[in-house]
Amino acid sequence: VFSDIGTPKAGFNIYDSLKYELMGLGIPEEEIAFVHDATTEKARARMFSDINKGIIDGIKNNKSTIDTLKEMAKNTLNANNKSVIDNLDDLNYREHYDAIKKTLLLFNVLTCDKHGQKFPFDCYNKHQYDIEHINSQTDNPIEKIDEKIEWIKSQALLCLSEEKEEEAKELSTKGYELLERLKTNGEDKGNEFKVYRAKVEEYYAGNNGNANRDSIGNLTLLNSSINREYKNALYPSKLKTLKLCDQEGLYIPLCTKYLFMKYYTNTSNTTSAFNMTRWREDDQTDYVEAIEFTLKNALK
Repeated sequence: VFSDIGTPKAGFNIYDSLKYELMGLGIPEEEIAFVHDATTEKARARMFSDINKGIIDGIKNNKSTIDTLKEMAKNTLNANNKSVIDNLDDLNYREHYDAIKKTLLLFNVLTCDKHGQKFPFDCYNKHQYDIEHINSQTDNPIEKIDEKIEWIKSQALLCLSEEKEEEAKELSTKGYELLERLKTNGEDKGNEFKVYRAKVEEYYAGNNGNANRDSIGNLTLLNSSINREYKNALYPSKLKTLKLCDQEGLYIPLCTKYLFMKYYTNTSNTTSAFNMTRWREDDQTDYVEAIEFTLKNALK
């Protein structure tokens, strides 16, 4: 790619924007090259030779192409994304999946750039990253008795055992009682599990959790294999899983790690900022504000 409208610099620049667009269309990162990457005459000659052989997709420097590039950046970053930025709170997982995924991807790309890192597009394209609910969804059904028993043991009781509040202790007691009834009866009379699960999830999400569960404040990017592995997990369980995956070398998007570590939560709100086991409304609000600030700053 050869352009006469500036060289790369910190923050938004046309080169990284074009690279992001091309990779989003499926072009491998190693097949995209910039003229400024060739720092010697020999390297530049080799690059042009590769272009002529069709190894690298080249864009020649001419007025019509530059106008096209400018228009592409304008449409992508100003028109489309600006309308999204101004209405982040209106985005819904079920109705605006593509817009949310692009917004979260751009948020990660800009955050990596801010910290001097390159977003690993090759890894992103290879491992299929999905939108993940930070707090799990109650409407993701658990129907079988053995699955209900397992969720109570491995999620509810295990997570609640680490909480100190009286509410958590009461939920834990109810969990043991329900667990015993399910084992004894072999069935879920009156669909008690659904009610219990909703109460446990509400404890971790706060009273407004269900209302906001499909909003962008409760959504993040995650490797699809990890996503599928813990789709019914509670927030503290997800946090543990992410730490293990990170230690094993699996790529966790930077903004996903930041939100689980409460980097976006206002530290003046000690109730939530220092409570690592919950993702509540104030966490969601601060997270959305961070997304909005980052994207708007890139469009200045």
